[in-house]
Amino acid sequence: MKITLIAGDITTFSGDAIVNAANNAGLGGGGVDGAIHRAAGPRLLTACEALPIFEGLEGHAPGLEPASEVRVPTGVAVPTLAFDLPCKWVIHTAGPVWPSSEDDPVYVAHMAALAGMQLKAGAIHDMAGNVARRVLRSCYKMPLLTAVGMGLKSIAYPAISTGVYGCPAVTCAEVALKFARNYIDWPIDVSFYLHPASNLEVWESMTEWLGVSVTVIR
Repeated sequence: MKITLIAGDITTFSGDAIVNAANNAGLGGGGVDGAIHRAAGPRLLTACEALPIFEGLEGHAPGLEPASEVRVPTGVAVPTLAFDLPCKWVIHTAGPVWPSSEDDPVYVAHMAALAGMQLKAGAIHDMAGNVARRVLRSCYKMPLLTAVGMGLKSIAYPAISTGVYGCPAVTCAEVALKFARNYIDWPIDVSFYLHPASNLEVWESMTEWLGVSVTVIR
């Protein structure tokens, strides 16, 4: 895997796939989501409208309003064609809305293996920041697994959950680069498109701290 940091517009990526930081409704929004939809043209919206709706899930639409229909569950990967974009595919993922206090206690579902291979459903106590980080990592991991499963050789990501969803740039950089480091031997190249360009310095500092080798394009 070759890792590249790019200060620029992800819609210009001409490799195999870009990752869209979508909302749960999956019908476009602000930020990178809106930019990707505009660059892809109206056929992308049509394709997203045709995605199956996940019943029984709540989500967030643009402006963090509740989404009545969930086409892109948080932390998963949903591919569509890229239409007018220079890449071939768009892989949509919805990032977590960052907690206002990472130290807030939360309870999350947990399945514990018991003797005889039975499963017991329960809940474990954790901190909101830890849960958000795990979900954000899934937003980077699942598109990669999807892309590799599709036989793709290159993928580009934005800084997922930053902006209106509130994830600090340094936290996103840490989660994303740790993820990439863990998959460094995989046969796919990964680019991170950073906007605004000032975020590039944050990501460069994180690569030095984590010991991750990258190519930087300003």
